[in-house]
Amino acid sequence: MAEVEDDRLRAALEQVGGLEAVEIQEVVARLRAELAALTGQLEQTREQVLQVRDVVTAQARGLYDVVHPAETSTSLEAQLSAVRAQIRYHVVAGLAVSAMRSYRLNKSATDGKRLIEDLSAAMLLAYNAEAENAIRTVEPGGLVAARARLQRIADRVVEVGRIVDLRITAEYHRLRMTELELAARHEAALAAEADLEREHLVRLREATRVSEGLRRERAILEQEREHCAGALALVHSREDIEAVEGFAARLDDIDRALADLDQRTVSTRSGYVYVISNIGSFGDRVLKIGVTRRPDPTNYVRELSDESVPFDFDVHALFFSEDAVGVRAMLHHHFADRRVNLVNQRREFFYATPLEVLDVLAEHRVGGLLEFRTRPGAAEYRTSLELAAAR
Repeated sequence: MAEVEDDRLRAALEQVGGLEAVEIQEVVARLRAELAALTGQLEQTREQVLQVRDVVTAQARGLYDVVHPAETSTSLEAQLSAVRAQIRYHVVAGLAVSAMRSYRLNKSATDGKRLIEDLSAAMLLAYNAEAENAIRTVEPGGLVAARARLQRIADRVVEVGRIVDLRITAEYHRLRMTELELAARHEAALAAEADLEREHLVRLREATRVSEGLRRERAILEQEREHCAGALALVHSREDIEAVEGFAARLDDIDRALADLDQRTVSTRSGYVYVISNIGSFGDRVLKIGVTRRPDPTNYVRELSDESVPFDFDVHALFFSEDAVGVRAMLHHHFADRRVNLVNQRREFFYATPLEVLDVLAEHRVGGLLEFRTRPGAAEYRTSLELAAAR
């Protein structure tokens, strides 16, 4: 590389032989900068080639970047990411299977080596396909059966490859078993969450009923207070002492009843906290953070995705909380300086990313958050971009 650089510099200096020393130094500096930029681009291209080669190698052996059931789990995502990185490393590095180092087929070492390579690739492909199927179809309480299914295919690899002592390595098998366990744990958590969800709906319906009753009761008390205050003013003007005392006492009773209503209203703060985005409409750094008390909160999100916006909203988080109002207030306070609408505080849009919201929820240890999708699906938006590019 140094010799090439010197040749380029000599050629450039011959072309600019008539220049002053300062000008020559400037030319040299410019050429060195260009060479450094080209070297950086070359290294970047080499890295991309290696990444593509790893992907091709992994896919040829049945390892694809499929969506794992626990990929959106707030508690399992990091562990899953580490396990899948190790799985990919083992496949690309040739550590997923083991076999004889040498074998002669028809007295040919070359043919024997090719047999080992082809059989290893075929058996690993079959093993990985079975592992992916087991992961996708595992059900709550079905981990034992799924593990047995994966063990059977590992045993089958040994049986088929016995002529060259072919087998799935113990470490690779352990990693795929761990990945399967994470999927089963997540499915079990989802099943438990579904049971809790039914309880949440019952409590939410009751809270909504109570809230409506409190609202009607407040309206009646406020109307009565207005009439009572008017009557008190009237009897004051007539100097009717007995009537004044009676209406004043009634006003005190009404005020105490209203204060009691305020206290009872505080206990009806449960609901669903939602974090949604619409990158096709607002870009990739705008979120809506709010609360709904609808028995089916997904219907509310669908209603927001009406004809007033070109694309549907994507849900990043939607979870029940006994203090949904408090969680929303906490998030609104944290992102207060990032409000989109600085005039109308009821517009719950903020300049933030899903990952930032997830960090805040984790920092405040908000319960009930089982899943969180950091990347929006935005299917119609992405498809629209592809169709527009193909025009």
